[in-house]
Amino acid sequence: MPSEFPDEAETAARRFGRGPLLGLLTAIYGLNYLDRQLVGLFAEPIKRELQISDSGLGLLAGVAFAIFYASLGVPMARVAERVGRRQVLSASVFVFALATTLSAAVGSFWQLFAARLIVGVGEAGTTPSSLAIIADQYPPDRRAGAMAVFTAGALVGLLAGFVLTSQVAGRFGWRAGFLVAGLPGLALAVAAWRLLPPESLRDAAPRRPVGPVLLGLMRNRRFLWLALSGAMCLFTTSAIASWMPAYFQRSHGAGLPLAGLTFGAGIGVLGAIVTVLSGRLADRLEEGRRGRSLLMVVGAQLLAILFFILALNAVSAGAFIALVLPGLGLGAVWQAPVLGQVQNLAQPSERPTVTAAFMLITSLLGLALGPLAVGLLSDHFGHGSAEGLRTALAISLFANVLAAGFLVAARGHPDVPGAEPPGVGPRAKPILGETS
Repeated sequence: MPSEFPDEAETAARRFGRGPLLGLLTAIYGLNYLDRQLVGLFAEPIKRELQISDSGLGLLAGVAFAIFYASLGVPMARVAERVGRRQVLSASVFVFALATTLSAAVGSFWQLFAARLIVGVGEAGTTPSSLAIIADQYPPDRRAGAMAVFTAGALVGLLAGFVLTSQVAGRFGWRAGFLVAGLPGLALAVAAWRLLPPESLRDAAPRRPVGPVLLGLMRNRRFLWLALSGAMCLFTTSAIASWMPAYFQRSHGAGLPLAGLTFGAGIGVLGAIVTVLSGRLADRLEEGRRGRSLLMVVGAQLLAILFFILALNAVSAGAFIALVLPGLGLGAVWQAPVLGQVQNLAQPSERPTVTAAFMLITSLLGLALGPLAVGLLSDHFGHGSAEGLRTALAISLFANVLAAGFLVAARGHPDVPGAEPPGVGPRAKPILGETS
């Protein structure tokens, strides 16, 4: 029986402590999250300078990033399992940071599209390895809380990044904003290589080929419902993050610094607070009966719709800010509970692959399609006007309703004997001390 805490995780914990390791991984995730939001934050100046339609901006914000981010997740996870997470993580951070930095030099839509593709390549290798390291170090009853700290800390970093890059971009142009966002990642890549200890894979648990792992996941109804719900949650959150700043600027005449501060505070501060609280509450709810935390996510997804609809109909900038902030906070509730439950479905040695499979589904259906759908609908209803964008954003919120339904369905498959293939699912026995 494989250990819940592999040797490399124990070595890292002894050398640095779990806190510093979690802090480094959180900083990487924060920069990862910031880099993928930059097109949405700088949408208006990019649109004007490069003469891009809303549909084109949707391609840049969603599809260009998500193509390789989604499709390379599983291969990169398997590489991480075989050659070491430190190597894959540090190399991936270097790639996406370099691509973000070079985005400052683009001169056309297609050059920026290519840069976003490379950002997706780099980010595909970061999250699976990071989440697997965290899951290896924390037991099941503390895992959602650790995921919450990981996500929340990154969101706090996102606030600083939003404020800094928007201020720089407002004064020196959007290209300078990309430079400010990209350069720190090069330093984090070096830090990951030097500070994360090399992994010893000699005593690692035997790894199944990727085919049986993925086939087992596709037969696991709980995983599929969780993945579909995550996709719909990400559809809405990526659409909002990519287009609400532009809507704020178009409809209320807000400047880029104010938009950066508003959405940095909403996604960063409120998102961080809500993520930590939701993760802690999820741990408590799961103590009694697995799956209860999903009902909390259902309520948050439905309540977020109300706040976003009200914000889209606000008559002043102040009212818009007051209404959009709670919606942004509620939109962060799903991450820690859902990610924690996905990690519980995997053997420790296969967590990067399971995480990457989850990201494949959520990225293709949510991250890629959310911004693109809003861009296409905006051009259709209003040729890129504020009114057309408002209609498009309102329609996109229906994804939250689908997410709620999928979460309820996932809750209906927590402990079904025989529903999970060997080695995958709540009734598998890779997790020491875990009972169903």
